Amino acid sequence: MTNPVSHAIELVDIRKAYGDVVAVDGVSLAIAHGEFFSLLGPSGCGKTTTLRVIAGFATLDAGDVRLGGVSTTHVPPHRRDVNTVFQQYALFPHMTVEENVGFGLRVRKASRSDIRAAVGDALDMVRLHGCEGRRPTELSGGQQQRVALARALVNRPSVLLLDEPLAALDLKLRQEMRDELKRLQREVGITFVYVTHDQDEAMALSDRMAVMNGGRVEQVGPGPDVYEHPSNRFVADFIGATNFVPVQVLSVDAGVALTQTVGVGAARLRAQARVHLAPGERSTLSVRPEHVRLVPRSEPTGDANGLAGTVADRTYLGATVEYRVRVGDEAELVVVEPTGGGSGQVQPGADVSVLWSVGDSWLLSD
Repeated sequence: MTNPVSHAIELVDIRKAYGDVVAVDGVSLAIAHGEFFSLLGPSGCGKTTTLRVIAGFATLDAGDVRLGGVSTTHVPPHRRDVNTVFQQYALFPHMTVEENVGFGLRVRKASRSDIRAAVGDALDMVRLHGCEGRRPTELSGGQQQRVALARALVNRPSVLLLDEPLAALDLKLRQEMRDELKRLQREVGITFVYVTHDQDEAMALSDRMAVMNGGRVEQVGPGPDVYEHPSNRFVADFIGATNFVPVQVLSVDAGVALTQTVGVGAARLRAQARVHLAPGERSTLSVRPEHVRLVPRSEPTGDANGLAGTVADRTYLGATVEYRVRVGDEAELVVVEPTGGGSGQVQPGADVSVLWSVGDSWLLSD
């Protein structure tokens, strides 16, 4: 049995509804001390409600929230050892940076010297030393976000909750702040729980992530595991781009399924079978675009795993080239190769074979 004290946060079968809408439906998670953990999913999947439940801003209909092994389900937000950074930074416009960061300490009636020292340390952590006297309107969006982080960290909470804090920033600044967040989390060593709908952001930041959909957790794990071994079609489709091929299972041997395509001819394909499937069952084969390669149809392929098709479109994307290959009357596969890669300058209209290894494809449950 898992020792709950080993976790910074434990959610036990939590449920939260707003009227007839169930926002969180039986979610259980264990988040380790010092972990950078992301809640990832589309709008309305329940990730922000889950964060609000941890913070105490939303009351539970069922289940339990434990912080450091202690139930906090009935503990008010101000008595929980957590702080939250919101998408809208909610800085006080009439206060200086120093006054904003030290606000919580003043409410707790800390001494002036303690406040000054703690604020100085917090601003050093977020690299805003020298900005103490400026007001929020005099700061850039990235600087305002750093002030919000410093204000949340100045009390050194056990857990920092972050609700899409980079969403209001432009792309370049968002990427810079993403690196800063990871550095900061490693430096302070506390647990970060991060809500985002951005897959790249979650992959770059997280030690582990929970992919959510419809108020439930679909899969939990490190980013590479979730990307390479999605548990179902929703996760495969939401985490990055992928190709789906409808198939019927013919046989399964040692974790590898022999299948026949449905609706795109009658080709036989092999794929990893991590879900239990019996001969005759329908399934979906998934393979990532970067794991697929093109060869001219005239070249012999032997018993290689793949489909014949015709290049419908070619898009130059700088570092990569994206091909769309028509493999049926309506079906297309996407192939992504490095610029100057193995396919060279394949142009639309070319007849090709689209090939991939058995180890790079898998069968999914819906």
